[in-house]
Amino acid sequence: MQVFNVMEELVLEMVHEIFEEKRGKGFPLVDCEQCRLDVACYVLNRIEPEYLISGRGVVHVQNELRQNFQKRADIVSLVNEGIRIITQNQRPYYEAHEDESAKEEGISRGPYFNFPAIIGTILNGKTFEPAENLNVFLFQDGKPVSMIDRSWPNPYFIVRSTRGSFSFWPRPIKASRENEKKNVNLEIRAEAEGFQPIRHFIDIQLTAVQAYCTTFSMERSLKVGNLYFFTKASEEEQRELGVEDL
Repeated sequence: MQVFNVMEELVLEMVHEIFEEKRGKGFPLVDCEQCRLDVACYVLNRIEPEYLISGRGVVHVQNELRQNFQKRADIVSLVNEGIRIITQNQRPYYEAHEDESAKEEGISRGPYFNFPAIIGTILNGKTFEPAENLNVFLFQDGKPVSMIDRSWPNPYFIVRSTRGSFSFWPRPIKASRENEKKNVNLEIRAEAEGFQPIRHFIDIQLTAVQAYCTTFSMERSLKVGNLYFFTKASEEEQRELGVEDL
């Protein structure tokens, strides 16, 4: 049994229609696949979902929605608002979309080792408040790990609104054969002025499959336990502890 939000298909359909219409009229806007998906998410987060179980009645309900002119007008308004916002506040990875698309088109047949998304939180070890204004890095063998696309940055910059959370999704790597096993050692690093640096190591066991996975799933994500920043000891505290600078 599978649950569908039938609004997703309708919204994506209308987003593509409006983008194509604006492009045809020479309307100044930023246009890429990720741009359109960001607009679709903007709209879907502001309308009521319409859920169905499996495929029962999907076509019937979608046809009803397409005939609901008030709902379509509301969606059109939100799409236009979303386009205006992403055009005025372009994300860095929009510029790299064409390069990423070329890479995706050039992806060879599998098998591949697909990584889970890696999600964690950094807290102040004294106050337990979420960390903010710092970069978090993901390394393998002392080098930054390549991400699946530019929308997943490495380093990840934690801001106040993310409440100390960070996330990475490493790019799949080629395997020799299907069902091949590989153990990958990764390191999470974070540094902030006045705090001891964080060095957290994780081991991931991967199994090769034919598909190159580009679909994000929270269920397949790897949740890292909370990581804590602790303040560096002052010179006086170091003397009390019998610690001297080398």
